[in-house]
Amino acid sequence: MTPPKAAIAVLLCLTAAPAAAFTQTKFATPEAARQRCPRGIVVWLSMPNNVFYPAGARAYGATPHGAYMCEQDAVAQGARAARR
Repeated sequence: MTPPKAAIAVLLCLTAAPAAAFTQTKFATPEAARQRCPRGIVVWLSMPNNVFYPAGARAYGATPHGAYMCEQDAVAQGARAARR
């Protein structure tokens, strides 16, 4: 029995997903984020408002719903830098 063409198309899409799509970008500690971007800048992303803060900012690591991540990942996900 031959599988339907739609099922084959779905399988091809699932197996063709880039590995980067499954890469974790949000971390519980700045040290864990540093392993993802050893030469980049680690920021705190406040998830409710999608704003990130650099180290030294008052909100860095202090908002209730957030995560540490690489600045380039935050920008790629549509976050914006906090106003200074």
